[in-house]
Amino acid sequence: TRFITYASNTYPPKDLCYDAATVISYNGYPGWYQDASPTEWWNRIANDLAAGKPANALGKPFIISETGAAGIYEWINSTTNDTHTKWTIPYQTKIITEDVENAIANANISG
Repeated sequence: TRFITYASNTYPPKDLCYDAATVISYNGYPGWYQDASPTEWWNRIANDLAAGKPANALGKPFIISETGAAGIYEWINSTTNDTHTKWTIPYQTKIITEDVENAIANANISG
């Protein structure tokens, strides 16, 4: 048997295709395109899905299929660790680190 999935980027209660999926895959860029932090964003989505919000997501594994932030190498500043300015390597590192740490820490995220 093969998994059936697609890359969603619609906040879960509004996605209309969960009935067709056996695995829920989500593309999100918290801290980059979304204002929420990765911790807030991923935990809210994963916990809502696990709670059956929406009902057709209940019991289906949830994976983060795409995430991240961009960084321009030339913008790296070795004298400060500027984790607040988009496009810097330290900011990119901070966002990706939070994404990975949340994926590992939240039991409602399968990968």
